[in-house]
Amino acid sequence: MKITVKYLKGRSEMDLPEGSTLEDAIFAGGLPTDDIGFGVINGKAVPKDYTLADGDEVTLYPSIVGG
Repeated sequence: MKITVKYLKGRSEMDLPEGSTLEDAIFAGGLPTDDIGFGVINGKAVPKDYTLADGDEVTLYPSIVGG
């Protein structure tokens, strides 16, 4: 299945196996999962174990830390 992933200023197309999760896409993109605060799929915030579907548009947001 093909998905679009946006992170910070980058955008890429990914081809993942059926049944892949948001966390699988993060790993496939070479991003450390601890650096990702949350993901939005087609405009809806989802957990990292969310199962992706063909054509999904994934936007990843970094963790925000500070005091």
